[in-house]
Amino acid sequence: MEIGPVPEKGLVGSVNRDNKSQAVQENSTAPKKDTVDISDEARRKIADLADASLHVDRMQTEAGNEKLAQVRKRIDSGFYEQPEIKQQIAEGLLDEFDD
Repeated sequence: MEIGPVPEKGLVGSVNRDNKSQAVQENSTAPKKDTVDISDEARRKIADLADASLHVDRMQTEAGNEKLAQVRKRIDSGFYEQPEIKQQIAEGLLDEFDD
C-alpha cells in the first residue's frame, strides 16, 4: 500500500493549527503578567500567624515595660550607687565591648 501526500486544506487538524498560531501571535503582543492564587486556607493561616506575632510583640513590650519600671525603681532607691553593683555594671560593660 502506498501512502500519498496529505492535503493541507480541508483537514480539521490544519485548521486548528492555523487558529492556534494566530492566537499565539495575537497574545504575544499583549503584556504578560504573573499571577499567584492563594487559597482561603492559606489566607487564614497567614492571618493566624500575624495575630500570633502581634500577641508575642505585645507580651514582649509588656515584659520590657515591667523590666524598665523595675530599673527605674532601683535607680530611685539608690540601688545602683552601691560599690559592688557599680563594679558588676562596669564588668558587664567591659565584657560587652571586648567582644
